Amino acid sequence: MRRLIKFPIKGTFHYAAELALDQGLVHPGLELAFKAEPENSYDRYAIQIWIANQNQQTEPDQMHGYLLGYVPRVMSKNLTAILQRQSSTKLTVVHKARLGKRIEIDCMLEIEQAWWPYLYLFAQALFATHTFKLKRFTQGLLNRSLK
Repeated sequence: MRRLIKFPIKGTFHYAAELALDQGLVHPGLELAFKAEPENSYDRYAIQIWIANQNQQTEPDQMHGYLLGYVPRVMSKNLTAILQRQSSTKLTVVHKARLGKRIEIDCMLEIEQAWWPYLYLFAQALFATHTFKLKRFTQGLLNRSLK
């Protein structure tokens, strides 16, 4: 059965998300691509999220396109296992925003999954989303109190 999981892309400030936003490439409905990064020293299950290469001559990375960021670490191990078992996944942008220096990009993953593994991954995505919102909220409070 087809299942949907919404989650934020992590690390957008450190990669090409700002450049992609400036060029108008990121919009709701844009299809994204996964790339496993097992050699990552912080998370051996790390999964990069890319905008697929559209124009070979203007892209910063000739092989992939724009690196937007990563799947939240809390989800990466289980999502890696799911991606290894199935090839029919679809990842699209559902929300984008620029809040000062911060860039928010939320995406929707569509997978074919039984309800129990889906429920576990869904709970992890929910945790990542709420952790991200709480971090954003506390940073906002800190910024206001320092002014």
